[in-house]
This record gives sequence, C-alpha cells and structure tokens, in this order.
Amino acid sequence: MSSNLDRELVFWEFSDKPLHQRLELVAPPFGEPTDPFRQLNYIQSHVAELGCKTILLEQHYIDRHYIEDHSIFYSKNYRHLPNYCRRLHFFNLEPSAVKKRFEEIITAGKLEGISPYKREGALFSNDAYLGFCVIKPLDGSPVGRTVLRTYGPQAEGCFERRFASTRKYKVHIAGSELKIYGLGFQQQDVGVSACATTALWSSLQQGRQFENIRPATPAQITLFASQYSLPFGRPLPSEGLSVGQMCQAVQALGASPNMFRVFKEFESARSYIHAATLSGFAPVLIIQKKDNPNENHAVTVTGVKIDSSFDPKRAPTALVDRAAELTAAYIHDDRVGPYIRADVREENHSLYFDIDYRGAYKPETWLLTHILIPLHSKIRTSFTGLRRLTLKVIRECAQEMKVILSAGQTEFPRISFQMRIQRAIDYIEDLIYDKDSLSPKKLYEVFSTIPLSRYVGVIRIESEPFGSFDLLIDTTSTIRNVNYLGVVFKGDHHTHSKHFAEWLEGLCKCKTVIEIQ
Repeated sequence: MSSNLDRELVFWEFSDKPLHQRLELVAPPFGEPTDPFRQLNYIQSHVAELGCKTILLEQHYIDRHYIEDHSIFYSKNYRHLPNYCRRLHFFNLEPSAVKKRFEEIITAGKLEGISPYKREGALFSNDAYLGFCVIKPLDGSPVGRTVLRTYGPQAEGCFERRFASTRKYKVHIAGSELKIYGLGFQQQDVGVSACATTALWSSLQQGRQFENIRPATPAQITLFASQYSLPFGRPLPSEGLSVGQMCQAVQALGASPNMFRVFKEFESARSYIHAATLSGFAPVLIIQKKDNPNENHAVTVTGVKIDSSFDPKRAPTALVDRAAELTAAYIHDDRVGPYIRADVREENHSLYFDIDYRGAYKPETWLLTHILIPLHSKIRTSFTGLRRLTLKVIRECAQEMKVILSAGQTEFPRISFQMRIQRAIDYIEDLIYDKDSLSPKKLYEVFSTIPLSRYVGVIRIESEPFGSFDLLIDTTSTIRNVNYLGVVFKGDHHTHSKHFAEWLEGLCKCKTVIEIQ
C-alpha cells in the first residue's frame, strides 16, 4: 500500500480514475470471465451522475455482515483473510467543503448539545451525502454492503420515479452521524451468496425497518435456506437457491413468504409489482433469460417508474387498473449494480423486462416467472387475495353505480382502482399530509371511529360522479371471511357520494366517513 492509504481517513477528489485502481485492487488471475470490478465501476458511474465531487476512504471498518460471513466461511480458508473492510463515502461537495461541514457538526455538538449536533448532521446528509460502499478484502468480489442515494423523483418527459422500497440508514464517520435513504446492495461472492441470496438480503433489509425480523447476513440466509433441502449440492460455497429454499429462508427469519407464479399473467404481475413496491415492500423477482430459458436470475425491486400523464379517462375500458401507469421497475442486480432500470412490456400475455445497464453490460430481455414478497407474519391477506377481492369489489360497485345513475344504463361508469397493503400509521399519515383528503374534524372521526389493524388492505376507487374513496380491509382476516374496517371518502363529496356511501356501509357493515357539506 502507498503511504496515502496508511491514514485512517483519506479524502480524494472525485475523478474518472477507476475506483479499483485507487484502492489498488487486483483481480485474481484466471478467474471468472466476468469483470470482478463491474459492480464497483457501476457504483462509480451512479454517484458521478448524482454529482459526486469527493470520496472519503475509511481504512478500517468492521462490517457486521462481512464479519459474520468471515466467521462462518472465510475464517476457515487456508489463506488468511482480514476480518475488517474498508468503506467509501461519497459527497457532492469539494473535499475542503466536506471537511468544513464535519467541523461544524462537531462544533455544534460541543457548544450547543445533542439536538444541534443531530440537526447539523441531518442537514449535511440531505445536502451533500450520496451514500457509502463497503470494500471487502476479496479480490474477486470486493463490493460489500452498499447504500446509495436514489435517482431524483423527476424522470425525463412526463415520467416520475417512486422509491418507496427504500429505508433510512445511519452512518457514523469523522465524529458525525449521517443519514442516507436507499436500499442495501452487494456483489455476490459465490462463497456465502449467489444471486438469490443477495436479492433476499436486499429485500429483508427493507423489512427490518419496522418489523422484528431477524437480522441476517448472506451466509445466514444461505444456511437457513439449505437447512432441509440441498437440490444444488452443499450450502457453502453457495451454488444458488431454489424457489422453495428462498421461501424457507424468509420463514426462518420471522417473515412470511408470499410467492406468486405469474407466467402468462401480465396484468396480475404488473399489479403485484405496482402495489407491493408502492406499499413499501421490496419484491424479489425471479426472471428467466429470454434467449436462454435455462438461465434464471433473482433481483430486488427498489422503486418504480410511473407515467404521470396516465389518465383513466382515456383508457379503452370502463374499469381501469391504476397499475397501468407502471412503465419500469428499478432493480438491484448483483451482477451489475444498484437502481438499474428495467422497462416493463407485454408479450404473449407475459411480463418481460428490457434491462438497460447503461453501457456496463449489454441490454438484455428477461421473462418474469415468480414474485416473492416477504411480509409480516400477521398479514394473512396476500396481494393475490387482495387483487381477487379488489376485482370483485369493483364489479359490484360498478353495478350499483349503474343503478344509481340510471335504471336504463347499460354500460358501467368509468372507474379507476388500485390496491395497497400499508401499516396503519402510514395510511393515517398519508391522510393527514394529503391536503385534498378530509378536514381535520373528519380526520379525527376516522381515527376515533374506525379501528385499524397493524396492516390494512386499501382498495382505492375513483369515479367522477361518486368521488374517491378507500375501502379498508383487516389483513389479519382471510379473503373467504373478510373483515371490512371502514370506508373513507376523500375530499369533497360528489353528486352521488352520499347515496353510494350509505349502500357501501350497509353492504360491508362498517363505518363510513364522508365530508358532507
């Protein structure tokens, strides 16, 4: 190592010089045909697009995920490997400005106390921090736990990005506490993890934000998955996981695996991805290469790209699923990098992804075969069940709307719908923050009269003569014995809102809250 790398913290100006050269990494000779630094190069291109100007190298970093893998696997190697890593931090300010902000954070804490110290750290994080990348002492797979800032919400044209599957991570560096919103990514090493393991690891990172899911490293996920079944041979080194093993690992970690086979079900598959991602879950997608059906892969959804110009009034059918606004998913692909755009399209009633690797890898087309969504064990209403229920509700509501509008009407009124499964507190906050939802008095009526389960199923329906309303489902109930919690009409009532609310309240036997003028 050069003397520059002997210091604990090293500041670099960001440049086009490859990170593996700056870190003095050398690929193993005669190794795998793929470039072991492809992921590191992709990370460099991602932070460059975010405006990175400074890299801070932390020389000695203990990463819990790597040290656990080291204990289980790498400590038993004939060749000694360190149990510590290095960590890179990325900022959109010049090195001198970054150092100054660190000094200001420490000064605020020293002179004013903990609240100003935390506030200055949060401001610095929002202004300048782009995330971190752990560098493992593995020459052939150096990228460890990595959390980077996502792309901005505004995409090109009339499209927007929504990264609802991300979470907050706290980082301590240079005496300061920083925060970054993203989703954990890492490169598979084929020692303790393959693509299915790393995809599950990323997905479960999101689930642990709110729920008591066991913290799991890639090695632990592989061992849990292979505890009872070894269709691909020994568990370590990992040779991949089957779909059944993936479900087994999720169950062992305290979550509930919801697996859907979606071959030749384009609309359902699109709906599950749209609903699950915007609900805040991180679905794992099992995909099959179009030109090689024997090649399967697993990736994790971190966000979606939405056509903000989508207008249900221009849809060809009267009953319009809002999932039709979905145009692409952003995925973590352990072979290449984080937040990769995968465009959605239909072919022969199946859902295909056209994946654009931005020059790091040639574009590919993959067929979606399965979706795995780790859920809280108390959520008994799966997304498949909720969709079946939603379609039944929509048809019954449309029929009643026809009756209310005109006894002789033969066509359904135009209705758009979407579904979610949300934590009750998140649904409540959405109502509060939505300026067009309800008055404070009516919001209090919702909170004081409608009992909510920890997670609620939300069927949102909009129709011009009837307004917008949410039918709330108790997710601890089942689709055969549904418990309806309440109906919330959002915003001002429309011409037929009150009449329809009375019908819905009587049918579902639950409380209805509506803004009556």
